[in-house]
Amino acid sequence: MKLTLFLDEDIHLLLANALRKRGFDALHAQEAMRKGKSDEEQFNFAQLEQRAIFSYNVKDFILIHNECAKRNKNHQGIILSKQRTFSETLSRLLHFLQTHSLEEVKNQIYFL
Repeated sequence: MKLTLFLDEDIHLLLANALRKRGFDALHAQEAMRKGKSDEEQFNFAQLEQRAIFSYNVKDFILIHNECAKRNKNHQGIILSKQRTFSETLSRLLHFLQTHSLEEVKNQIYFL
């Protein structure tokens, strides 16, 4: 099954558009009126929408992932990256989306 993504507000808004143009289901925090929400609130929204979350906030989302593991709480997956150029981020994320399924990503954390 294809991954659906929620892009945290620290990700460039145009990335969601670029992913959709390539056939992927991507929703940006700004499009969902989630600007200014905490990382935990963004994560919880992504789970309600059944979307994996993509963020540059590595430290915070590692903590959220570890807390989920501690509590045996399932999640749709967390994809993290250090900040890169737009084209590099898009390239790495496209490769990831083309090589990973929803089932593989569930309850996991990945670094691009």
